[in-house]
Amino acid sequence: MMAAALPMQGEEAVDVQLIRRRMQQGLPPQDVQEYLWRVRIEAEGIPDVVVAPDIDPRQFDAQQTRNMPTLQSFGLEDTDPERIPDDKWKRELLADFAELRQLIARWEAIGPPKAETRTADSVLTEILRTKVPRMSDEDGWIAFFFGKPGAEASATPPHLRLLLQFDQVLTRRLLDYHAAWLSEEEATPLSRARAVWIYALLARLDKPVHANVAATIRQILRRCWTLRSGLEAPSEIQLKSLNILIVIAGDFFGQLHDLE
Repeated sequence: MMAAALPMQGEEAVDVQLIRRRMQQGLPPQDVQEYLWRVRIEAEGIPDVVVAPDIDPRQFDAQQTRNMPTLQSFGLEDTDPERIPDDKWKRELLADFAELRQLIARWEAIGPPKAETRTADSVLTEILRTKVPRMSDEDGWIAFFFGKPGAEASATPPHLRLLLQFDQVLTRRLLDYHAAWLSEEEATPLSRARAVWIYALLARLDKPVHANVAATIRQILRRCWTLRSGLEAPSEIQLKSLNILIVIAGDFFGQLHDLE
């Protein structure tokens, strides 16, 4: 037996049999020394090697509760082949997307483009920055991206100067918003304005991405994949928009392998 970690009185000074009887009777230890002796007695009764019985773990399956939702299968065999773009289309799309990202990176390195000018009532006005909502103002961003109800013309399209205003923290938050909006609006097809904004934000997003950002991209990928599979008669614009986001999220950001 290993040396005692705490000092204990010798066996000759302790009535070990009395301690055993008190243990059998379920009585609590009277002092620290009795407690330590109880620990030693219990340790002596533990075998050096314990072998678990041969139990089939599958017999407990019926007693388990489902903690994770059942996710849709995301295999190409479950998708109409006519809705899947060919490899040449994918390569061209990824090349264009990579070129856009390089353009954004170059402008970010040298500074934003020079201020635009606008003439209103013969007054020349410089346009330096676009006024945007606070990062936490989700409703404000909905109106910013898509326009106010009944005034969709007030929507703001993405452009280079605006994207350069967004730092990485804001870009990630806006992607979170879009992923949540896509998941909430089950019956709403992907609009062109939404697809364009997600495309622009993904172009602004730096690589490599953090795990929680990758999860957001996978959420967008799953929703777009589900929409592509579930739409009864998607228009050419809808199908193209969905395929663009699926290829970028799945192939460029490497999230497709986690869904297969």
